[in-house]
Amino acid sequence: MSIELRHGDGQYDRLPAFAADLIQRQVAVLVTTGGARVAQVAQAATTTIPIVFTTGSDPVQDRLVKSINRPGGNSTGVYLLNNSLAPKRLEVLRELVPNARVIAFLVNPHNLNADEQIREAQTAANSIGVELQVLKASTAREIDSAFETLLQRGAKALLRLRRATRSRRSTNGPSSSGLAGWSPTVSIAAKPSASLASMSVASSTAPSLPSFRSCRRANSSWSST
Repeated sequence: MSIELRHGDGQYDRLPAFAADLIQRQVAVLVTTGGARVAQVAQAATTTIPIVFTTGSDPVQDRLVKSINRPGGNSTGVYLLNNSLAPKRLEVLRELVPNARVIAFLVNPHNLNADEQIREAQTAANSIGVELQVLKASTAREIDSAFETLLQRGAKALLRLRRATRSRRSTNGPSSSGLAGWSPTVSIAAKPSASLASMSVASSTAPSLPSFRSCRRANSSWSST
């Protein structure tokens, strides 16, 4: 068995070409990571090759499957309760930096669920009486600019989404800033995804199995310079 790997490095416009190439190579199954948007590209490319996805949002809401118990079509997969954790992350960050009155929220605008995450974080910020400064960035240059902006706006802590801070600034913040993480451990999705992919290869169809639902707290981290 051989495995063909493709990585878009956050550039979603590259994905359709990747999908088309893999389909032309007559792969037995398409396994996608990186969220609903990546899975949707695969679904748009084929209705016959089995697709096994990993996503951090509700696959029914994102129309990846018809239901959790009966996915239907040629797709099934794993979903992590990641996109609904913004309030918890904000709570943890507030405990770490109790004097912070302004907190920055760094979001990748290309994330399919960015608006929902912003709404949830804003509601949580209002409930605890802090000002939430939403900053959108997807490239290293934009992220660096966002860090300059959050300092100018007086933010004392940063709430970020996974994959949103691939920049030197993520580790070189000022001594008065805080950086915390709280999310499901993505690696726990590997085993059920591999099992679904293996069954798909064996049967040549997406298995009529429930989509797996995984959720586990990752290690919370705190660093200060």
